[in-house]
Amino acid sequence: MREKTYTYSPKEPEELDALIVESYNQLVQLERRNLLLVSSIVFFSAFTKINPTTGSLLGVTFQNLSEMHFYTGLCALVLYFLIAYLVYGYPRFKATLKAKNAIAKNSMKISRNVSWYKIEWGRFSLDLKYRVWLIFHYIFPVLLGTLAIVIAVIKAV
Repeated sequence: MREKTYTYSPKEPEELDALIVESYNQLVQLERRNLLLVSSIVFFSAFTKINPTTGSLLGVTFQNLSEMHFYTGLCALVLYFLIAYLVYGYPRFKATLKAKNAIAKNSMKISRNVSWYKIEWGRFSLDLKYRVWLIFHYIFPVLLGTLAIVIAVIKAV
């Protein structure tokens, strides 16, 4: 047996849901979508070994497009969208962490003796929901964009 302290707030599930809903700023969503799309193009083209020899953009045709030029252009796009996502998303990310800490700070503390393997399933599911959302919404696009830049640089060189 050991003494374990739990935090409890009857309104916490609703507060977490409101926190998740309000963090979906339209501008952040657009930048996240663009970052994920261009990163996916880099991954798809790198792993399927696509090398376009001609390109067309707004009616202008580029002949003899090399692999280096293709991946350099994609790398520049990913870098742009990654920086834009960080600029627009980081303040929201910071505010989300601050709001979650405020929710935890205002919660009641309950201490009790439990066995060492006891899991508080309500707390576990709330924390899991918050962390999975946080990773998927903020951290995953940054990691994917960074990895796409690395792959594009390797393929360009």
